[in-house]
Amino acid sequence: TFVVVEQNKTFNDVTSRLAWAKEEIEVLASRTIIQGMTKDRFAPNESITRAQFAVLLARALKLPVSSYSGVFVDVPATLSWAAPYIEAAYRAGIVQGSNDLFKPDAAITREQMAAMLVRALAYKNQNVQGNESISFADELAIAPYAREHVRLAASLQLIRGTVVNGKLVFKPKANATRAESAVMLYRLLQQLGEF
Repeated sequence: TFVVVEQNKTFNDVTSRLAWAKEEIEVLASRTIIQGMTKDRFAPNESITRAQFAVLLARALKLPVSSYSGVFVDVPATLSWAAPYIEAAYRAGIVQGSNDLFKPDAAITREQMAAMLVRALAYKNQNVQGNESISFADELAIAPYAREHVRLAASLQLIRGTVVNGKLVFKPKANATRAESAVMLYRLLQQLGEF
């Protein structure tokens, strides 16, 4: 017997001023994929950490978790709310560290998020191809490891840039907000046919 749990969830700080993300946040919260900082507060403009985004991806993709294996030195077993999901995302090839470190408490950058989103899409669908080539005026600021991921994520409309002085920029080193992460995660699930 299966029970589908879905409730209509709203937050006091997700108002019409946040129209570009309101529906996505509420749908993901209603499906218990994301949570607020408190019962009534989502904190949409706060940054999101690498650990938090890895947990969101693992939950959204229903990645299988297993017992703690200590993949990353800085992700101890005592980080029980995140460690199983980070390790599941690592096994799926979605997250990577550097020198055995994951930096779970670091705010995630837009380029890191784009890379994780594309890897998540590839995990579910090996034949990921973009629709069109999108280039950003600040493309050279994107880390070499992330450039192809950013291009693909942009062509699939998982992420978008911003127009600054008439030029499309990506702002790869900027920290992503909780609202942005919800919108990108929602778009990923749309690509996977979940919505």
